[in-house]
Order: sequence, then C-alpha cells, then structure tokens
Amino acid sequence: MNLNKTILIIILSFSTLYAQDIGVTKVEILQEFKPEIPDVNRLNENAVFADTLKQDRVLTYNAINTVFSTNFKTKPLVAAEVKMDKIDELLSTKVYFGLGNLWLKKANFVLNSKRSNSFSYGLISNHFSNKYSANKNSDNNIKIFAKKISKNFVIMSSLNYDRKTNLYKNGDKLLNEDFYRNRFAYSKLSIDAFRNNNNNKSLLSSFNFLISDFNEMSENQIHFSALLNKRIKNQFYNLDISFDNYLNYNNSNSRFQSLDYKIVSFLPSTVFKIKGFNLYLSADLDLLLNDKRIELYPEFKLCKELVENVLYIDAGLRHIKKRNTYKSLTEQNPFVHSFGTNQSIFMQNYFLQELKNSDTYEVYFFLKNKLSSNESLQFESSYGNISEFSQFTLFDNRHYERFKVDYLRSVSQLYFSASYEYLINRILTLKSNLNYSSWNKDILNKPKLQFDLSIPVNLRSKIMIIPAFSYLGKRMSIRGDLPSQFHANLGINYLYSRQLTGYLELNNITNSKKDIFFGYQEVGFNGVFGVSFSF
Repeated sequence: MNLNKTILIIILSFSTLYAQDIGVTKVEILQEFKPEIPDVNRLNENAVFADTLKQDRVLTYNAINTVFSTNFKTKPLVAAEVKMDKIDELLSTKVYFGLGNLWLKKANFVLNSKRSNSFSYGLISNHFSNKYSANKNSDNNIKIFAKKISKNFVIMSSLNYDRKTNLYKNGDKLLNEDFYRNRFAYSKLSIDAFRNNNNNKSLLSSFNFLISDFNEMSENQIHFSALLNKRIKNQFYNLDISFDNYLNYNNSNSRFQSLDYKIVSFLPSTVFKIKGFNLYLSADLDLLLNDKRIELYPEFKLCKELVENVLYIDAGLRHIKKRNTYKSLTEQNPFVHSFGTNQSIFMQNYFLQELKNSDTYEVYFFLKNKLSSNESLQFESSYGNISEFSQFTLFDNRHYERFKVDYLRSVSQLYFSASYEYLINRILTLKSNLNYSSWNKDILNKPKLQFDLSIPVNLRSKIMIIPAFSYLGKRMSIRGDLPSQFHANLGINYLYSRQLTGYLELNNITNSKKDIFFGYQEVGFNGVFGVSFSF
C-alpha cells in the first residue's frame, strides 16, 4: 500500500472534517471612488492638570539681635552729574520795516535782554504814518521797561512816550495847515513793586507810583497806590489805598488858569468760603477833595471754578470809576477841540473841554468755559447805571468843525460781550469777538454793535494767512445817522527763516469811504509790504 494513502486513512479514522460554504455576494457601485487626503490638524498633546491644592506661603521671621564685626570699608559713590538740554539761543533784537500806498510807512524795533534770573530789560519802538487826500495821520510810541527780582520784592519800571498827529482839512482854506492839526504827545513814568514771599509780619503787599504829562504840561497826573494785607484769626483782610492828582494848564505859556483835581480812595476787602464758592466783600470809598464830597459803593463778588481748568463763573456787584481827561477823550475821538493843549489853535470862540468823573455801578455775570481741548468760550453781561455818561457833539468855530464832550447825567446801560476761539485743525483757527450795548437814552457817536472775525491759516508754520472781518454798527449824530461799516482785511506772513520774515497787509479791501465821525472820512483801501529781521 502506498504510504500517503495509509496516513490519510489513519487521520479519517480519528475525526470528522467539515468544509466552509461561501455564498456569492453581489456588489453594485453607485458612485466612482475618489481618493482624498484629509487636512492635517495638529493635535494638542499637552496635558492640562487641575490642582486644587494651595500652598501656605505665610513666613514667620524672628529677629536675631547680634552684631557682625567686619573690617571692610565701603567706598563713597561719586555724585552723578545731570546735564540739562541745551536751551535755544534767544534772538534779542527784531526790526520791522514796510512801505505801502497812500505814502504809508511802518517801522518797528524791539530789543530784549537775554535770560536772567534777577534782571531783565527791553525797548519797543513803533512808527506809523500815512497821507490820504487832506487827511494825514501819524502814530509813534516808545516804551522802555526793566524788571528786578530781589529776595523780598519784584520791582518793575517803565517809561512810555506816545505821539499822535491827525490833520484833516474839513473847513475853509484860509488858515495855515497847523491850525487843522491835532497833535497829542503823552509820556508816563511808572514804578511797581510787590512782595514775592509770604511774610505774614509785613503789611505792605504792593505799591505803584506813576507820573504823566500830556502836551507839555497841558495836563498831568500824579498817582500813588498801596495794597496792605493782614491776617487776623485765620482770616485775611486787604486795604487798597490810592491817591490821584490831576493838573491842567500848568504850562507857563498857557492863557488859562491852572486847575487841579484830587481823589483819595480806600477799598477794604476780604474773602469767605461758602459751600465751595469764594465770596469777596469790599466797599469803594472815594473822597473827592475838590467837591468836598464822599462817595461809597459797596461791592461783592461770588466766584468758583466749577470744573478745574474747564468751567469758571464770576458774578456780583461792582463799581467802575473813570476820570475823563484830555488824554482819555482824545483816545476815543482824535478830532476833539483841543483848546488849552499847547499847540497851534485858532482861538476864536474858544472853550475848554469839561473834565468830569464817570461812575458805573452795575451787576454782572462772567463765564469762562473750555468746551473741548481745542475750543473755548468767554461770556460777560452786565446791567447798571452810569453817571456823567460822556458823548461827543459837533461844534463849529466858524473856520473848522471839531467835537466837544457832552455829558448825560444818568444813563442805564445793558452790556453784553462774547469771545469764541476754535482750533479746527492744525491748519485752521476761528477767532471771534462781539460787543453789544443798549442804553435807555439816545447816545451820539457811539455804536451799539461791534463784531470782529478772523480765520488764521497756518501752512506748516511757514506761511500764515490771516483773513479778518470787522463790523461797526450805526451811530447817531446831530446831523443824521452815520452808516454801519464793514471792513475786510488780509494779512500774509512768510517765515523764510528764523531770522527773516516777509509780510503783506491789505486793509479795507472793500475800499469803504464812509464817515468815522460826521465830516471825517475813513481811509480807503491801503496796503503795506515789509520785512522783519531778527538777530
């Protein structure tokens, strides 16, 4: 027998074997298979542990009272030297010069001392003149000033000189030109001093002295004032004392009798704190020595800074006293009759101007508000009574017409003023001012409304363009109303370098030629071109 068959028989004899029955499976493919590789996203393999245990970090220290001996010696450190940034060099001198139409000439000179902790000084000189038809004007002034800082006091002194000339031939042509000229020269020496420390033992806080002269002894003023303060039981009390002496016609060549007018004033005051407000109480006591009369005006002021550096209010009752002098009258109207002022004057039908005191007693309200970082507003309103209200009337002396001062015994006045400034961006700025007055009587030659607007344009601090507009309201006159005036001006400054600047000024671009006062016409369009040099 075959060996393989023998082995097969032996296996079958021990067990029974079964075969697997595999059925037939039908697979239908519905869509073609498209193999894709999925995006690889990195798994966060860092384990996160949450431990609820907390360590006790309280440490206990015990002081050991012992001394360690050593022979080591430390080397002292050398003091560090801190150097300040270099300060820009000052340009102490500046010169302006310009020429324009209508024979217009303009010149300015400025001199300042350089930096000093104890003494400084300076000089400012200005010249302006023009000629328009029969109208010639000039304005010259010089100011010299000095400031000395000592241990206890700051002392300031100044010397001013102003000379104004107005020539206007509005009368007949028979007289010499000198008779049509108003020339006003004014000089003033002033000395001020005030304490720069808190010395409670000293009564004197500040004082002022001045002496002035108008048209070579035609009018003088001597003034002295001192401020005294004293602290009594944590309360400060102040006393302002002043003396004024006004003298007229002291020139040896004057044909008029010398006059003088003396006023002594006392103004005691103190301040109280009431619910965050400062309440100032005072009383203005005036001794009119010539009139042998005493005038008393109680005053008070309530003020508070509601929001620091943002909103401030001030309100109260105040007294404003004013002495009408030749100097103050000529500043308001340069075409006044100037008899007794030491110049060439046709003396037919001459008269002297009346010089009286004008007192304003009014309630007021003032507000200053910083609306934003680049916008601010100031507002003030008042209502009160003015005694001896000054106005001007036309007076004909048969050869030329000038003005004389006239007084209204009592006038009620409502006053309003506002100023607004808005820095629009780095280039444009808006500035405006408004003044409005209303009276219960007809007032001659004074406007009710005045308005000014300017829009400076800054082109990278290299070119500055300043368009400006002004409006002057109607004024009453004994010969009819004077029309309102509107002026448009343009200024251009070109900063070529730190030392050299050129400028162009165009004034009254609309060429308005209306009367400023009746019979006195304003200058039409005029312009000036000039340069300034600093060194």
